[in-house]
Amino acid sequence: YINEVLTTLYSVGFEADYNDIISIFPKILSREHKLIIKLYEIDRMDTPEALDKLKEIKEDIDRAFNNLTKDKKEIISFLFYNTYLNHLNEDFGKLEKAKILLEKEKEKAILSGNKALQKLIEDYLSSEF
Repeated sequence: YINEVLTTLYSVGFEADYNDIISIFPKILSREHKLIIKLYEIDRMDTPEALDKLKEIKEDIDRAFNNLTKDKKEIISFLFYNTYLNHLNEDFGKLEKAKILLEKEKEKAILSGNKALQKLIEDYLSSEF
């Protein structure tokens, strides 16, 4: 549960405390925790490079998915797509691309039998589009 505590510390704005703990115990971080923190960092970026960073981390996410629990996959997927949409800045063309990307991910979830991820994406599509 230490990773969840650290993630919560970081997400509510206690980056200094998070960094202090990580500097003392650098090997305490799980792979999924590192991905979640990277997504939070990208979400906080105010630069156009955020979308490029998301493309880079998407490859890491895809590699990590083989070894993650269903719950972790859902959390990371939600954070990824939420961050992606946050950085589109209401650009219609980019929003349309995001919708297409989400539809593709939904199809992958259907084919893999991941009903929870499928429902998560459907809910997100209905609330955002």
